[in-house]
Amino acid sequence: MRLDNEKLEVLLARYREGEREVIADIRKEIDIFVYNFPRVCYRDDSDVCGDFYLYVFERIERLLEEWDPQRRVPFASWFVLQLRYLYKGFRLIRKKEEFESLPEDYACPGFDDEESSWEKFRERLSVMKEPGRLWILWFYLPEELSPEDMLKTQRITGKSYLELLDIQREMIKVRLEDINNIREISEKLAKLFEAITELKWQIRSHPDEAAEKLSHLMRLENQRERLQHRLERPNNELLRVFSRLFRSLRDAKVHLRFAESQLKLLFVKEKGGEDHVLSPVST
Repeated sequence: MRLDNEKLEVLLARYREGEREVIADIRKEIDIFVYNFPRVCYRDDSDVCGDFYLYVFERIERLLEEWDPQRRVPFASWFVLQLRYLYKGFRLIRKKEEFESLPEDYACPGFDDEESSWEKFRERLSVMKEPGRLWILWFYLPEELSPEDMLKTQRITGKSYLELLDIQREMIKVRLEDINNIREISEKLAKLFEAITELKWQIRSHPDEAAEKLSHLMRLENQRERLQHRLERPNNELLRVFSRLFRSLRDAKVHLRFAESQLKLLFVKEKGGEDHVLSPVST
């Protein structure tokens, strides 16, 4: 795995003179080198290689602008040094994202279709203090609100019973749409993961064809990233309907966050329990 320094410096000279279109040729020369850099230098796996490849090429134009031919250092040597610096930043960001994403691994404790988890969830919900228990029911399980729960909500909010029934119907409708949306995105992600895995296997098995496949891999991984962001994004429509119980959207977020903290604490207190966050509600 080598860089053609002479060819690259000719292309870079043209790039600096204003021929911006030659960046496509520059990328062809460095694609495979960048993709394999984490594997060769740090023994990382193909997932890291793909993520690092995207990380570098999001910054490639700025990086090329920093190259100064007057330094009398071969571009190839300078570029490897820059990749090392980029890799350090990439790993720090990756570790931070992995750490911050850990609580988000669970959309809601017990929402994994396992009977035992549902039982634990309901046990803790049943001992929650009011009105926290009500807000969890309204936001996550509106279809399970009992007539007694509706009367309690009426006393707390001052809303009429008919208005509460209307909010409940809308919450159920939006929640079902949200579930269908999650299912649809999950199916698309599953197909993308299969395609990415197959493409990475082809790149490893046929390195001579890797250059033309890397751009396809990058497009697939970009699609995967966009879909994952869609899954992680708060459902603003759910929050909008839920906020009808309160004076403002801000009040709704505050009450929901506090209720989630109550429930989360009940899970954490259990010996060997895990720390869960219910929803990515922005503050």
